[in-house]
Amino acid sequence: MISTVHMCLDVRGALWNRTFDYFRNDDGSPATREQGFHFLCDQLALGRKFIPYGHCDNFDYQTGCRGHEEAPPPAPSEGAADA
Repeated sequence: MISTVHMCLDVRGALWNRTFDYFRNDDGSPATREQGFHFLCDQLALGRKFIPYGHCDNFDYQTGCRGHEEAPPPAPSEGAADA
């Protein structure tokens, strides 16, 4: 089996490094630095250490993505013509 792990953001690390320039509002418009800062503070207040970068259906806010098991791709068939 192959395991895929989604990327996530360390909330405390983002606050420490002042990395809050790239958040978006619900309507898709860029958030201000102040809005990004407050969003991260709100996440800490909720007890969240990590937040996902995108959709992840196996995400834990304390440890991040727990991984997704996938079957390995099939081996190429023997005798297949080279492209």
